[in-house]
Amino acid sequence: MKLVSDKSALVTSSTRGIGRACAETLAHEGAKVYLAVRRPEAGHALAREIAERGGDADVVLFDADKPETFSGMIDEVASREGRLDILVNNFGTTDVRRDLDVVGTKWDDFSDILSKNIRSVFESVQRAVPLMAKNGGGSIINISSIGGLEPDMQRTAYGVSKAAINFLTRDIAVQYARRGV
Repeated sequence: MKLVSDKSALVTSSTRGIGRACAETLAHEGAKVYLAVRRPEAGHALAREIAERGGDADVVLFDADKPETFSGMIDEVASREGRLDILVNNFGTTDVRRDLDVVGTKWDDFSDILSKNIRSVFESVQRAVPLMAKNGGGSIINISSIGGLEPDMQRTAYGVSKAAINFLTRDIAVQYARRGV
């Protein structure tokens, strides 16, 4: 018996690294996996690889520069599957040329990095929780970083955004555990 048979899962930024490993593992364990990606061609290539190994995967659009995709990807999975059981928010970004220390980072750069990292999690969760609760529950995994726990000499915006995601994750658990999420 597979661990997540008959479950639908969505993984953001899933064509490499941690996201890819999450997507491949979920597919191996029986989930229908939606690869939420900015580059559909890379997503389709991975979906084919997953299918060749006996898994089931498809692609939806996720682009941190297009906030409408944050809830849109959830809506697309809901439309295709009628449910979403597992959401893995793996996306995270920074720019080491702009994300410096507190004094050296411009507000616009700071807020841009924060917005992309936090908004992508917040808006996808905001759309996923009611869908999961309606279908009996679900799991939300928000990938963070040691940068959200430990201060650094630079990457201030990245660290603050990951700390915010850590808090948001705990808030989601407190607020929605009784609804199975």
